[in-house]
Amino acid sequence: MLDRPTVAVYTGLRIAFERVGEMICGHCGAVNREGELICHACGQMLMIPEETRRLKVSGGLVPERERKQTTDRLRTITFEVDNVTYDFPVQNGDEILIGRGALGTASNVAVLDLTAVNGSERGVSRKHAMVKIEGHSAYLIDLASTNGTFLNGRRLEPQHRHLLYTDDIVRFGALEARIKLS
Repeated sequence: MLDRPTVAVYTGLRIAFERVGEMICGHCGAVNREGELICHACGQMLMIPEETRRLKVSGGLVPERERKQTTDRLRTITFEVDNVTYDFPVQNGDEILIGRGALGTASNVAVLDLTAVNGSERGVSRKHAMVKIEGHSAYLIDLASTNGTFLNGRRLEPQHRHLLYTDDIVRFGALEARIKLS
């Protein structure tokens, strides 16, 4: 018999059982600390919020500067988020899906899962934005995210391509990333 209250939490993917201060993985049954996102035993997501938390975001503009696009063949896109670097080797026709949680994709689509950098708390949608590689260029597209995608402080219109340059600042909800193209 449990000595603390137990609540079943349905996340849309699995059920996790919570006791005050603990979460029990719905996949493997391991006990995890409250607030953990990933099971320490099996590596599965413990909770994926049903809806993206809606934030009040404003678009403070980044000062104008010279924007440089690589003139050489684009080989790598780097996202720098909170002192964490995500490198993606790319070629023409590749796509990078940006979001959080379990993101199912096709074989030519890479995934930038921002769960580990508190994406959920910072307003990142499950399928927030996408980067498409065309020739030597990279294009950012907002996927009609709840809290918007901002490029150098300007909110992007959903489903429209926006050319990326090295050192651009992209914000997914309230989560900021610096882009490097090489």
